[in-house]
Amino acid sequence: MSLSQLRKSLRSARRSITPVEREEKSQLLARNLARYLPFRRCKKLAVYLSLPEEVDTSPVIALAQLLRKAIYLPVIDTKVWQKQSMMFALYLPGETPLRENRFGIREPAVKPGNCIRGIDIEFVCVPVVGFNDRCDRIGMGGGYYDKAFDSRRFQQSKLVGLAFEGQQADFEPARHDVPMQAVITEDRVIERIPRGSSTN
Repeated sequence: MSLSQLRKSLRSARRSITPVEREEKSQLLARNLARYLPFRRCKKLAVYLSLPEEVDTSPVIALAQLLRKAIYLPVIDTKVWQKQSMMFALYLPGETPLRENRFGIREPAVKPGNCIRGIDIEFVCVPVVGFNDRCDRIGMGGGYYDKAFDSRRFQQSKLVGLAFEGQQADFEPARHDVPMQAVITEDRVIERIPRGSSTN
């Protein structure tokens, strides 16, 4: 099965989760994130405002507020500044004005000059369509996170996927795909093991 076919299959399965199940699983995921030491230690956090089929990120945002973390949201199509197709803007829930981008995702209504690069944020919650046991990621196919966190440059940012258990699959990533350091699900925290490392 190709990555595009697998993406379609995984999205279909994700859409079959009922709203009640999604809410319950998302709350459990936020609890697992709360116990994850790199999350607790970070001062800057990037997250995203979820689409109806995705993990609900509102519990994660509420947790970050409670812990007084600076919260950033992605803003796409910002090529006019530093040649970046995605950057991040500070988000104050209930205060920051939002707009819908061309994918129907809510983002801060700010100018690119008011954004920072993703590689300047230490902990980044990444949307996931599919993941494998090595924490490789299948995204929506736009390549925004792969470009923003090119592995040659993002030495400080910890990319952490938010996903439901049912999104795990067996696949080989594309060459340009940037790996995650961990995946948080409703059941567990999965940390990346570098290729060639022994699990014993």
